[in-house]
Amino acid sequence: MDADVISPPEGLKETENTSTFRRSNKTGTIFLKCEANRMKRSFTLFAIVIIIFSTISAIAVGKDLFIQHKETSVTITALNQSDFFAQGTEIKIKGVEVDGKQYRAKDIFSGEWLSADNGGFVWRAWGMPENSKSITAQIPQGKERKLLFEGNMWSGKAELKIDNHVSQVDTYCHSGATVVLPIALNGTVNGLEFENFILLFAVFLIIQAFVLLLSYFMFFRGIDITGSVLRTGKAKSIILICSGMCTSMVLARYSMETWFVCVSMILSFPVYLYYLSCVEKKRKVERISWWVKGFTVLFSVFIEIFIVQNRFSLLYNDLQFIQLSFIRYTFLAGVFILVFFTACVFSYEVSKYLESLFKRFISTVDKSEKIYLLCFGVFIFVILIITYSHTSGFSQGYYFKADGTVGRQYADIVFGFDHSWILDSYKQLSESFYNIRHPLFRGYSVFAASSAYFFTLPIKSIFLQAYPMFLAFINACALMASAIVLKRLTGEKWMMPLLSCTYFFLVLCLGSEQYQISLFFIMAAIYGYLSSNQSVSSVEGIMMSGCTLTSGFLVPFLIPFRRISQYLYDLFRYCIVFLGILFASGTAYSIMPSQLMELWQTFGGQKYLLIDKLKVFSHFVCWLFVAPQATVVMSSTGNPTFSANIPTTLNWIGIFITLLCGVSFIVNRKQKLIQISFAAVAFSFVLCGIIGWAMTEAWLYAILFSWAYLILICALIKRVVPVRKYQNAIAVLILFFMLSVNLVELYRLILFCVKNYSALAG
Repeated sequence: MDADVISPPEGLKETENTSTFRRSNKTGTIFLKCEANRMKRSFTLFAIVIIIFSTISAIAVGKDLFIQHKETSVTITALNQSDFFAQGTEIKIKGVEVDGKQYRAKDIFSGEWLSADNGGFVWRAWGMPENSKSITAQIPQGKERKLLFEGNMWSGKAELKIDNHVSQVDTYCHSGATVVLPIALNGTVNGLEFENFILLFAVFLIIQAFVLLLSYFMFFRGIDITGSVLRTGKAKSIILICSGMCTSMVLARYSMETWFVCVSMILSFPVYLYYLSCVEKKRKVERISWWVKGFTVLFSVFIEIFIVQNRFSLLYNDLQFIQLSFIRYTFLAGVFILVFFTACVFSYEVSKYLESLFKRFISTVDKSEKIYLLCFGVFIFVILIITYSHTSGFSQGYYFKADGTVGRQYADIVFGFDHSWILDSYKQLSESFYNIRHPLFRGYSVFAASSAYFFTLPIKSIFLQAYPMFLAFINACALMASAIVLKRLTGEKWMMPLLSCTYFFLVLCLGSEQYQISLFFIMAAIYGYLSSNQSVSSVEGIMMSGCTLTSGFLVPFLIPFRRISQYLYDLFRYCIVFLGILFASGTAYSIMPSQLMELWQTFGGQKYLLIDKLKVFSHFVCWLFVAPQATVVMSSTGNPTFSANIPTTLNWIGIFITLLCGVSFIVNRKQKLIQISFAAVAFSFVLCGIIGWAMTEAWLYAILFSWAYLILICALIKRVVPVRKYQNAIAVLILFFMLSVNLVELYRLILFCVKNYSALAG
């Protein structure tokens, strides 16, 4: 008898049934063996990936922590060259940091550069002695050594010679920050002992194991991960996971220390593993449309170009410990090939999702929505053509100087909006140093920038502002889609023109910011939640906070409450999802305590009294609908801007509107949409009236909350005035009042930009 087959029960005759019993038992045994082998191979695959990246992380961090560097000779030579976006070529060295101790540049460097603030040295293209392009220094011994440059819009490129190795450094930074360059050459491995390496390796291995275990219990139960990996193919699985982790590492390098880059890379592993299981769920062969193919290629190429442009020099400098340039370039080529693979996968998934979303949207558009899209879309497109033909005030901010040359104002031209450098960050995949933007903004910016660039390529030489104008129109389309979603939520046609005629809705139709797509994500999350029996899908959960972390008030509110334990579990689950996305997209730096503290110190209202915050909030409610009293204000750079001042009095109209919203919530409190809207109103009060966030430019957030106030006021009007024709009459009166105020102020704003920022190219 076959030893692998279990005998039938004793006394059972050898019949057809017993023969069937033997065959099925043997089949089950073979299946269990195959399943065990499959589990073994899958575990081996996971172990290999984890060990590889834990080893890389241990070496990378150990290099910074334990390697003791010898004294190093450094020479900095100004090249009188700059990045495409920079406005100058100056080089400013602030000093050197060795193991946390800072040395001023004038105490350690020697040369004929000009003295700068706080003991720094600066080189400029004018007013310098002959043959004064270089300065030299001997950097003391240390484990962690950094050169500290001051980066701003006028900073350029320099040649850096560390001992016998020569490289270039670009000190340009559009938002103004310290450019940190690690010195990693000429090290001795005496400090990197075997015990230290094993310790770091164990730490990263434990972190990865904990994350995988947590991910399994939170997300992977009920999912055949082993089968997904093997059916997808071991080679494909390894390429997908490794390329994804490399991409996370490359994206994280912009603003993180080495140890955080490594942690970000390792913690992204479950994200790509989960994606692998999702791919396996949708294994059926689908016909790929030309639309998906075209945009996949377009997005992939642009993502790769953007990443190489903005990460290559950083990674190249990180690899200074590799003496041979050939090896360094080969390694970087391999990394960016993996990044391109991830870009292709990401672009394909986004293109498929956008195609299905677009088809569903078109198939459900009714007559009133078509009329709105046609009329308002044509109106905005005509305004954009006229405006961008005469000014760059809503884009790059170019202006003519007194000597006839062209300068650039990078931010705060129009009510503190950052149109100018946001336009750069669309292409650079690198937001401001004060980065509170959701990773979704990064994905959207790639789509918007590549689409705008592709469609305007034939006419860029004729129409200089074609690219930023088309990008602004894409953002305006996101706002129009938000107005349509608002109409569908309330069932009232006049909600579309009401939202569209609010002042900051009109202003944001003219430029590129993060608030347009943020509003759309918030509205789409609410719509998806209410149209699916109040259950949140993973996509809607990601979209809840829009594109700014400060809009995350919907996250705990839209999670269905059945019992407290399940609610806390779901809340924690979405927090883990959000953290995973942050690490995978390389933006986890935004939640670092030091970053959050700096944000609070910069934008928090701790220096204002409560009454001052309440004054701002009372005016903020009015700014949701009509324009603030704006004047021409001179910026710190000496250029004029169009903005308003902090209010010094209470606005009783704003207080009255807030009370109306409260009454509307009381009388309609059983409706889920009313509850969500009132939560947004309450959050706006906490944000502006209690915390005092961004007191000097609170109107920036008007577009993120105007929908909630409109919903509550609409619900109150319908409750108090039941007759339909009277409801329509009230809506027309409100619309006429907003148009009479906002169109005049919009005309003033455009005239200001035409007068002061008439240069169309730099």
